[in-house]
Amino acid sequence: MELHRLADGRFLCHQSFGDPQGLPLIYCHGWSASRLEASLIELLAVRLIAIDRPGYGGSTPCRGRTLLGWPADVQSLLDVLGLARVGIVGVSGGGPYALACARALPQRIAAVGLISPVPPARGPYLGNCPLEALYRIGRNPLLGQAVLGPARWLLLRQWLGPGLFFGLSSLPPADRAALTAARADCLLASCREGLRQGIAGPLSDARIYAAPWGFALSDVAVRYVSGTARATRSCQPAGSPRGQPPRACRSSGCPGKATSPWPSGITPP
Repeated sequence: MELHRLADGRFLCHQSFGDPQGLPLIYCHGWSASRLEASLIELLAVRLIAIDRPGYGGSTPCRGRTLLGWPADVQSLLDVLGLARVGIVGVSGGGPYALACARALPQRIAAVGLISPVPPARGPYLGNCPLEALYRIGRNPLLGQAVLGPARWLLLRQWLGPGLFFGLSSLPPADRAALTAARADCLLASCREGLRQGIAGPLSDARIYAAPWGFALSDVAVRYVSGTARATRSCQPAGSPRGQPPRACRSSGCPGKATSPWPSGITPP
């Protein structure tokens, strides 16, 4: 774990996983998680650089932060690490942040990957969208405090196990099979780290998800990379065909085949 001091005095906590000499890939963690989430991912010849967003893990909270403010923090870290061009991946709640970086830093971001990303909070959605509860928390801070406060208390005291926390009984068979005991323990540790300072991080994220993002998906011109698909629940913004990336994105792969996430322009440090 390392701390990078930003120009405004805040600290940005980051941690690298994988090959220190590998190709650099910025990791944007999911909602209520932390940089430790990236330890679940095993990639050959890749340096995975996971960053705690403000208020999560070891990063200083930032009152009133916005989605469009995140790329400046990432750019500052890239500068101090000496990385001219990288890839970026956003998982779940990290998806909007990865897209924001791809839009704002096209000269620094060579490719963006999205894994089950949180979509813009506009409807109607295709099918039943479980993310509506997250958007409600974002629109109602008191509701967020009522939900996240007790959850954090139980989680930090290890009274909230994986069965209840992840809703195992409601997950599709493929997800239940993938969520082994070791992976569940790792995800719980990531969430405990993410919430150790308090609930300011996830509350800010929920507010950001529920509000207009400040840009359209069509503004993102960076190459989109897709990998192997698996069965899971999903919801998508209206107008986006099921299983298709945003119109502005270009997939380099096909279903059932893993693809190389390294277009030209990314070189190891």
